[in-house]
Amino acid sequence: VVTSKEHKSCGQSRFGCWVCTVVKKDKSMTALIENGLTWLTPLLKVRNELVDERNLIENRLPQRRNGTDAINGMGTYTSKYRASVLKRVLAAQHTIQKTKPHLELITNQELVAIQTIWYRDLIFDYKVSEIYKEAYNLNLDMKDQNEKREKEVELLKKSCNDSEKDFNLIQDLLTLQKNKSLLNRKRGLKDDIENRIEEFLKKDK
Repeated sequence: VVTSKEHKSCGQSRFGCWVCTVVKKDKSMTALIENGLTWLTPLLKVRNELVDERNLIENRLPQRRNGTDAINGMGTYTSKYRASVLKRVLAAQHTIQKTKPHLELITNQELVAIQTIWYRDLIFDYKVSEIYKEAYNLNLDMKDQNEKREKEVELLKKSCNDSEKDFNLIQDLLTLQKNKSLLNRKRGLKDDIENRIEEFLKKDK
């Protein structure tokens, strides 16, 4: 999500991603829908909602993902809002697949990655499998993974002797490694890990 007014789009339209929020109105997608590609309507609806909601303070935490205070209290999205966005994306995908059955907005692998990130962020109030079932009325079997993550967090806390700083550091390092693996993007992992450890050591001085 781009929030800076200094960012310029190409051709007074979006950069390319269907959820691009650089411009107030996505003229390209609107024109495509008006010219008959009505199956794009659910995408435009989700995109417009993201534009309207991105700067609402109630959708934001006061801290950034690295734990520092955010400008104007506009930090990372709350767990409730993150779950809400996922629900709407899956609902849009389900609607589109009625006419475009092979089209995916979000893959099963990415759903697993999202659940992993949520557990790393200690989000247990929302389950990807439950949101998926609500959208599709089908079960997404993630029971084994859910139990594994909960046990992992419990064991990690015990291993860190209830040290919040150590726990958060290891959580961050595990997140970096796991996310790269799940998304098949291991390039830059070593640098990311080194940067996170360096940041931790600076704060610990």
